[in-house]
Parts: sequence; structure tokens; C-alpha cells
Amino acid sequence: MKKTYYYYLLVLVSIVVGMLALITPKVKDDDVTFSANDAFEDILEIAKVPHTVEDHDALKDVRDYLFDELNNLGLNPIITTHSQTDEEYNMTEVNNILAQIDGDNSTYILLLAHYDSSPAKRIGEEAGSKGAADDGYGLSTILETLRTLQDNNIKFNNGVKILFTDGEEVGLYGAEKEVENNPTWFEDISIVLNIEARGVKGPNIMFQTSLENYKVIKFFSHAKYPVSFSLAGDVYSNMPNSTDLTPMLDHGLPGINMSVLDNLDYYHTPKDNPDNVSLTSLQHYGENVYPLVNEFVTNEKYNDIDYFDDDSNAMYFTFLPNVFIVYHQTTQVVLAIITFIALGFLLLLAHKNKEFKVIKLLIWNAVWFGFMIGSLLIGYVFSHILGLLFNIPFNLFYMPNIPFSLGITILSVLGVTLLMLLLLNKTKETINDNVLQYSGLTFLGCFTVIFLFVLPGGTYLFLLPLLVTTTSLLLNYFLKQKEVGNIRLYNVIETINVIFPVVL
Repeated sequence: MKKTYYYYLLVLVSIVVGMLALITPKVKDDDVTFSANDAFEDILEIAKVPHTVEDHDALKDVRDYLFDELNNLGLNPIITTHSQTDEEYNMTEVNNILAQIDGDNSTYILLLAHYDSSPAKRIGEEAGSKGAADDGYGLSTILETLRTLQDNNIKFNNGVKILFTDGEEVGLYGAEKEVENNPTWFEDISIVLNIEARGVKGPNIMFQTSLENYKVIKFFSHAKYPVSFSLAGDVYSNMPNSTDLTPMLDHGLPGINMSVLDNLDYYHTPKDNPDNVSLTSLQHYGENVYPLVNEFVTNEKYNDIDYFDDDSNAMYFTFLPNVFIVYHQTTQVVLAIITFIALGFLLLLAHKNKEFKVIKLLIWNAVWFGFMIGSLLIGYVFSHILGLLFNIPFNLFYMPNIPFSLGITILSVLGVTLLMLLLLNKTKETINDNVLQYSGLTFLGCFTVIFLFVLPGGTYLFLLPLLVTTTSLLLNYFLKQKEVGNIRLYNVIETINVIFPVVL
């Protein structure tokens, strides 16, 4: 019983440690580092009132402010005007702001953000978003990054281009028109950083890159607190969303998309205002963007305009704060082969020692699949019920304003866990721990194969725990067989076997 409590404690500690990867940094306030406080001063100017494409005077005020700030930095910005008709929003044109800092070489990193706020209004709302986060976070991060570069007297080996777009919220009009009508301006751009917000707080997460991204991800790893998961990129590519990065990718430019994702209920609502800005989230933007820009402009290896061209992908995830794991897609295939060889060998040894029967192994794999599908169906139906109760249309990706959504989520997870424990308790007389253990491993193996072909970016969630668990069980088996080691070593192996999958 004491050992059981020990495992419970390990799981709890591992959950806490794993969540540390999503903690945002403390706000800094000095002359040589990115300061969220200084960036917030920009947001106070940008987000005074809603500045949608319909609010012509307010949008012009924001455009003038951004233009003046870039001018104060000595960048000599220009405004490009493009014809764009949209009768729904009474639009006839879009106005983008362009600027650049030249380096010794003719390659550039593009910093991209939009300055229009969202005109979307939900049922019962008379006012719209003030755009403090979307996209005040992006605009202020870029301005403060440029100031910090100047404060540190950075020598520019490569250059920086800045594009503040108009009309993003209603159709990506500004970005699309700039690429279409001014293609030569993009010819010397090596990589794009698009800075967005979908919510108002939480960590700054890099959620999308261009395809064949191994070098792009290695570049992103220079961020001070990189938070990203290759699974997110795979999932996002199958979602109906788009940002200003989309026209850039269509134009053939490598790129990175980053955003906060917490407090989704505030997204495109009046709650997106300066009062709800998270300074620690804003600081996290700076802790990522400034090091990336500094890396690009100072490192000679980016002199080559085609540096980021590649024919391979990276698998990556944030494991702990500032512990960003990146490996090549080929490495994943090799790890998968090694893992399945080890798993096959372990199952043969276990079956030889009569630790399980094949038929029971198959039955319990079917049980796990059935339980998973049942949980998904329950969640799907329950979401529809919540939508009906609170008059919120069902959407697989976006159902804002569900009251007590976090509490509902926690209760749902606890409920599913309780159902699983009840199932095990009802059948405890007909099963043993070995069957559960090996059926769990083969279940992980099935999902590893599925993800390798369907969502390769998420394979690590199943492959790495399977590899660690299989290796530890084999090691434990041979140590006991050869009567070497001691109980402390066994406990260390078992502890790793619990901690690693839960933290991951």
C-alpha cells in the first residue's frame, strides 16, 4: 500500500513539473532587455478604442501612431495603399506600413503583425474588440524588439523588414495585396515571424511553421523560453484557420507563427482590452522574438537567402522550461524501429514466462480502444448538450463562453478516470497486473503506428513513453534474472518509468 501512495505522489509531482513548461517569465524593466512594461505603453495607444476596418478614423489613428514610432526609430517607414473592395465592411482600400533596417548583407527577417482589430460581435454585444492582444501583442512586441536592438547597439550583419498589415481580420487583405502587388519587396526575405494572439494570456506558443521545417525549428530553438509542439503544427494544418502568415507561405517564404491561446473567451470580444493584458505573456513574446531576431541579424550563416530551404521535417516539443527537444524525422523512424524490436522481444520473454495469455492481451486492447471511443462519444454528446443549454453553436474547435469550462473539464477527466477504475475493480478477479501492463504497452504501440502515418508530429507522445517503459522493463528483467543490482536500482527504474510519461 505504501508503494501505491508513492506512485500517486510521483504522478502528482510529475504533473506539476510538466506544467512548469507553460509558466510565463517575470516582467523585466531595464534598458538592455525587452520590457513588457514599455511594450504595454504601445498597447495603451493602440487599443484605446475598437479600430476595425469599419472604424476609419480610429484605424487611421493607430496607423499614424505606428508610423510615427517607426519614424522615431529612424526607419523611414512608408505606407502602401492597395485597392480592395468589400461591401460588407464598406472597404475600398487597405493601407500597409513597411519599414526596414539594412544589414551588411542583403538578407532579411520579416516581422509581421496586423493593426486592425476584429469587427466580429457576439450575440448581445454592442461593442467590439479593442485589439489589445489581437494584435496589440504583435505590434508592441515588434516595436519593443526594435528599440531593444538599438539600445544594445547590435551590429546588423543581416537586415530586418517590418510589415504592419491592414484588413487581416476580414480576409487577410493587407498581406495578400502586398505580396500580390509588391512581390519584389519579399525577394530578399529569408524567414518570416508572424506574431498573433488567440486569447489574452498564457505562454507564447509557436503553433505553425512552413513545411519541411527542420532548419526553421532549429532556428526557433534560439528563443529564450521556446514553447512549441510538433503535434500542434500537424493539428493546425488540418484546421480551417488562417493568418497573415498564410499568404507568405503561399508565396514560398519559410515562416513561424506564434500566439497566446489562453482565455479564448476574450478573443474577438470587448474583453480584449488593455485591462486584461497579461504582462508576463507579453514578456514571453519578447523573450522569444528578441533572441530570434538577434540571432538572425548577427549570425553570418543566415547570409544565404536559401539557408532555410530544406527537404526534411523536425519533431519537437517543450519538455521543461527552456528544455526544447528537437530531432530529425529520420531519427523518429529509427527510434520507432528500435522501440518495436525491443517491445517484441519483451513480449516474447513475458509470454515465454507465462506472464500473460495472448487472447487476454487482445481482449484488453479491445477494451482500451472501446473505452477511448466511448469517452470521445460521451464528450461529443456532452458538448452538444452544453451548447444547447447555453445557446452556443457546437464547433469542434471553438465554443467560447461555456460557464465554468475549466471546472467542467477537470470533472470530466476525473469522471473518465473513475469509470476506468470502476471497470478495473469489477474485473480484478479475472485479470492480473501483467495483462494490464502489456496490453497498455501494445495499446501505445498501436497509437505509435497510427500517428507515424497520420499525425507524425504527435508520435513522440506515444513513441517516447513506449521506448522508456519497454527499455526499463527489459533492464529490470535482466537485472533480476542475473541477480545483480539491488532494490534501490529497481526503484529508480520504476520511478523513471512513472515520471517521464506523465511529465511528457
